[in-house]
Amino acid sequence: MLFMVRFDITQPDSMSTDQLWNVWNEEAKAALGAKEAGAVVDLWKVAGERTVFALCDFPDGDALDRALAGLPISVALGAGAKTTTWAVYPYEQFAGFLSDTVEGG
Repeated sequence: MLFMVRFDITQPDSMSTDQLWNVWNEEAKAALGAKEAGAVVDLWKVAGERTVFALCDFPDGDALDRALAGLPISVALGAGAKTTTWAVYPYEQFAGFLSDTVEGG
């Protein structure tokens, strides 16, 4: 099951910028490892913002919740690592639905 995950990172007042970069570095290593393992399909960093998008492949929502809860940045920042998720599917699948519905095919 595919999920689009948006991460919005807020630096806690109690954390120095150096500490944030260290945590984010550990997160980057974990994210690239998950990409290599196939759990993350792809990753994008929004330029000029502390926002990252990840397309993830997990069996279900429970597996996604467990993975997100164990991320280094989630553990270190708590609520400072806000996630928004959407279950998504390939557009080609939707286009097939439209074709079947409109054209009866």
